[in-house]
Amino acid sequence: MADLISIIVPVYNTSVNLLEKCMESLISQSNHKIEIIIVDDGSKMQIAKKCDDYANDNSNVKVIHKN
Repeated sequence: MADLISIIVPVYNTSVNLLEKCMESLISQSNHKIEIIIVDDGSKMQIAKKCDDYANDNSNVKVIHKN
């Protein structure tokens, strides 16, 4: 059995398009033994909500919001 691979995605006020490209690429990977941890370091509301949307739609995505 393969080990779980953790991918950490740091986010701080990046563009929505860049976040979408990154996340869609990670979510579409053929290896399903991955967890994606988004670390939102005080981003504006639009990016923070987009991070939450990915976590709500994908069981292997977690979000950590920091101030």
